[in-house]
Amino acid sequence: MIGDEDGSFSVCWDEGYNGHHAVPGAFRDKAYLSQRFDISVKEYNRLRRELPSPDYAYEVKGYSHLR
Repeated sequence: MIGDEDGSFSVCWDEGYNGHHAVPGAFRDKAYLSQRFDISVKEYNRLRRELPSPDYAYEVKGYSHLR
C-alpha cells in the first residue's frame, strides 16, 4: 500500500506469492524496504476492495510523470 501525505492509503497490491515483485517497478524497492504491520483479515479485505491496484506506477495519483 502506498500512502498519501495525510497518512491515508491510496493504492494497494496483493503480493501473494510474488512478494514485492507484485508492485510496479518504480515502487518495488520501497515495497521491499517498507515497514510491515499486522492488520485484521477484515481490514485487509476492505483495503483490497476499496483501493486500486494499478499495473503501472504512472497510473498512481501524483506519479503520472513516470510515464
